[in-house]
Amino acid sequence: MSLNFYEIAAEWTNAVEDKIPNIRNKNHMAVLEEILKSHIDDTELIESMVKNLKESHLNKSWDIRRQFSDDE
Repeated sequence: MSLNFYEIAAEWTNAVEDKIPNIRNKNHMAVLEEILKSHIDDTELIESMVKNLKESHLNKSWDIRRQFSDDE
């Protein structure tokens, strides 16, 4: 199984009202979980992914822009 996370992110962006997904917003996270369910059959994996994403905002050094930067 191959997952396209850019496709999932685009789908999530289009699915939330303001077009800016927020991992601190419970409704946005519920939308993401439903989107993941349409792409992934493994419920345990989905729960783990959502949990890790929710916890990631607690780590102040985590910055998605830095994660995808070409500079490093």
